[in-house]
Amino acid sequence: MTVQYDHVQSGPGTFVNYVESHCEDLALTLFSQDLASPDARHRPVGSSPLKGWPGGQFVRSWAYHRALERAREEPGFDLVWYNSSPKTGLFSALLERDLPVVLMINDYNNAISRVPLESRDVLGRKRSIQRPLWRVFEKWALRSCDAVVVNSRFMKKAIGDWYGIAEEKMFLLYKAVDLDAFSFSPPPALELPVEVLFVKHDYRRGGLEELMGALSQLPQDVRLTVAGPADGDEAAIRGLARDCGFNRPLTFAGRVSRSAVRELFTTHDLFCVPSRAEALGVVFLEALASGLPAIGTTAGGIPEVLDRGRAGWMVPPQDEEALRETLDEVIRSPEARKQKVRHGRAHAEKFSVPKMVRCMEEIVRQVLRRRRARAE
Repeated sequence: MTVQYDHVQSGPGTFVNYVESHCEDLALTLFSQDLASPDARHRPVGSSPLKGWPGGQFVRSWAYHRALERAREEPGFDLVWYNSSPKTGLFSALLERDLPVVLMINDYNNAISRVPLESRDVLGRKRSIQRPLWRVFEKWALRSCDAVVVNSRFMKKAIGDWYGIAEEKMFLLYKAVDLDAFSFSPPPALELPVEVLFVKHDYRRGGLEELMGALSQLPQDVRLTVAGPADGDEAAIRGLARDCGFNRPLTFAGRVSRSAVRELFTTHDLFCVPSRAEALGVVFLEALASGLPAIGTTAGGIPEVLDRGRAGWMVPPQDEEALRETLDEVIRSPEARKQKVRHGRAHAEKFSVPKMVRCMEEIVRQVLRRRRARAE
């Protein structure tokens, strides 16, 4: 069950395409509202004009559960796996009795929002007011399903603690990077201006404000490219630059394709996303695979993709002064850049697509074994 398939815009869409192209031991049937050409293995899920309205998440969740109910009338299905969000699988987690239900949780935006405005520094005021409600339904779904799949060790502990989920019910499945799609080359000597790349759809959560503030204080000549936010965010981002005192050259690339991101990796000197919150951070792995020096924070699962700082640089989230000092150090340290980039590529190879798919297949086998044991 996947919300994204033909129009990949985020990690869950990439994940399902990787799984479909590399999975050998599972017979997959994909259900989605994002299908251009449905067939026997690609089943459409009914859409609704209410999906963008308040409560539209429940309409979508019910549509996916109804698709599951219709499919369950056919022989051969052993397990249902929701890869988009726990809320999409809410009704299946609550109502399905014949098949084990696996839910993936890809971020902790809801989990950190126990009360309104608690997470406003990460999510913004409006979303931090809404998230505590979604937290209730997300917790309900995760506690009702057969297995919970998380994408980092940080998430495994955090979600288990915050939602009270037993450890044996949770499985770690790292997201992958397609190493063949990225051409690795060691970093050349830096020339001024230093080209800095930021890639994050949610630029607030990505710490763009801290990055602009830190870059504005550097003695070196730098230029910043911002990729990922929607075109409608450009005015707000340029306003943020003025507020931060960032008067260096700023290129707004907007929402870009995955191939365009790979091209940006080859034309920039440094990659920096000082995230305030991050479940894992696959884009860091893509930067490492390309040979681009990467700077992140200690938030969430970033230390896991940066190998605790051996594959890149890390600073505390929302610490503008520490970020400025680190950027200055990276620019002034060519040998350190070379060393971390070489280690970074080797570390990224641990997150290959075949390894991820094998891990998913093993999770499926374990869930089915446990289901059979409980039945017996």
